[in-house]
Amino acid sequence: VPEGLYTVPLGSTRTVREGGDAVVFAYGAMVSVAMTAAEKIAAEHGKQARVVDLRTLSPLDEDAVLEHAKQTGRVVVLHEAPRFCGYGAELSALIAEHAIEYME
Repeated sequence: VPEGLYTVPLGSTRTVREGGDAVVFAYGAMVSVAMTAAEKIAAEHGKQARVVDLRTLSPLDEDAVLEHAKQTGRVVVLHEAPRFCGYGAELSALIAEHAIEYME
């Protein structure tokens, strides 16, 4: 890889902000929106939301998604997509199928 060129490992997430009250999954342009919301929630309500950048959707790091969901028990999926059949529905289904018993 040429010097200065940043590569994203396929199928890996990145924790952008730590927090234990909830996890916000986002990707692309919505990561900065998630960060703004998490900071506002912390300032106004004292709650700490973890922000996770999914980075790649296919392949998706399903293990990391499920682990973050289980650790916090509260999940927000933030995405810019159609309401019907958007990628957020896929994430919600994954969590519902494999981690629903951990959700508050």
